[in-house]
Amino acid sequence: PWPGVCSPCVHMEKLFFRMCRMTAGGYSFISGAMANRNIEAMVAQGAFREDLYYRVNIVPLALPPLRERKEDIPLLVAHFIARYSRLMRKPVQGITDGAMNALLSHDWPGNVRELENTIQRTVALLSGPQIDLKDVTLLDRLRPRPDAEPDARHAAGPAAEPVALTAAG
Repeated sequence: PWPGVCSPCVHMEKLFFRMCRMTAGGYSFISGAMANRNIEAMVAQGAFREDLYYRVNIVPLALPPLRERKEDIPLLVAHFIARYSRLMRKPVQGITDGAMNALLSHDWPGNVRELENTIQRTVALLSGPQIDLKDVTLLDRLRPRPDAEPDARHAAGPAAEPVALTAAG
């Protein structure tokens, strides 16, 4: 809807719509920037403009990669399943322990975006009501290693049941 410089942020991150409001003088919005590189080092090397660094570096937040916060994966998985099952109008009822263990054993070099894409693809191709190991192993690298220890929270045992999901509003 808005041509020019705002179009990429509208299409790529949907950031503009979420953080924008119309005022009497035009639009007022807050933007966010993320990087997977050391911007301070890039400024020192002359590879990143110093004036731009100080313009965007207002409230720096350091967030460890997903591989260092595996405890977030079940919550993110539930969120993405709820989102994509709603968008695709597919009633996904849950995810099995085996499927969750496969997701927990992966290092996620693409971070949250890779996890989201995996869940989106899984929901799109899912033929049953529940995500099973065979559904998330579309990429061979997601197969759990035979020597990997199962995560205690998702280890298969007598009480192994699908993780229940609740629809997010």
